Amino acid sequence: MDVFISWSGDESKQVALSLKSSVEEFFSDNEIQVFVSESDIGAGKRWFQVIGSELRACKIGILCLTSLNVDAPWLCFEAGALAMSTDEKSTIPLLLKPARITEKSPFSSLNYVQWSFDGYCKVLKAIADACGVKKSLKRIKRLSKGLYEDVDKVVEEVTSRARWQVPFNKRLVYPRSVGYIRHSSVFLCGPMASLSGEGSYETIRGLMMEIANTFKERGFYPVYYGGSNIENTEDFDESIKSAKDNFSQFKQSEFVVVVYPEALPSSVLVEVGYAIALSKPTVIFTKSRQYLPFLLKDIDKTLTNVSVFEYTDPQEIMKKIRGNGRALFLGE
Repeated sequence: MDVFISWSGDESKQVALSLKSSVEEFFSDNEIQVFVSESDIGAGKRWFQVIGSELRACKIGILCLTSLNVDAPWLCFEAGALAMSTDEKSTIPLLLKPARITEKSPFSSLNYVQWSFDGYCKVLKAIADACGVKKSLKRIKRLSKGLYEDVDKVVEEVTSRARWQVPFNKRLVYPRSVGYIRHSSVFLCGPMASLSGEGSYETIRGLMMEIANTFKERGFYPVYYGGSNIENTEDFDESIKSAKDNFSQFKQSEFVVVVYPEALPSSVLVEVGYAIALSKPTVIFTKSRQYLPFLLKDIDKTLTNVSVFEYTDPQEIMKKIRGNGRALFLGE
């Protein structure tokens, strides 16, 4: 292939495929071929080897950047592979509004092109130069208007959708200052203030502390339980600082374990939602699935990273932990 078009995400892919068609049609007399991974990797082939081979063989690379993928690691990888080529291939970041490159962007050292008719013609001119085709920019502008309009329809469609979307990035999820997890760490969630009476809290706290110790015995560390320093209901701390500490520990944890012994309007349910939003491997222990809110009753049939186990005796939980270790979360 002569031209390698890189994409990440559905919006970028649609533009890449449309751009491929227009470039090949414009240079049909010159038999210039364009590679886009979505359409040019045959069934049964090793995709990574094919992409690596095309990166080495191409003469020019184009990166389709939207507001949703401008920081995508895969695009950075392909841009780096192109830039490190021994024959110094041209690499063009093609910015689709409202995408923009900041000074800290890994693409900031490259000469980017903003999508427009002039930008499209500059891309065609760069391709012509890289492939040894003699076409002036003036001639390209005269011959490519219709092709540009076809691609522009796709660009307008995908960028209009992107304006209403925000890229999901775990660093952007509260608290924003936390951007990593601690390997083999566990966050334990159990009802606290929602329980009725001192005796109920002492019982569940004792169970949660035993669960914490069992995980530690199996090599998990750290194991965080918010009630470990709250011996009775009089010690409940509902301050903002306490909530911030809990969420920081939660976001840093690799695994989440939830104990939901009865139907309660508990903050535990908020924590389950937070775990699902972060795609954390999560285990829910409950005495009955019927106690869970409707959307959670069969959640493990929908999400592979969530498991639900029913128990009648607390020791069944310990047995499950001791017998499975990490496989408890990974479905092994």
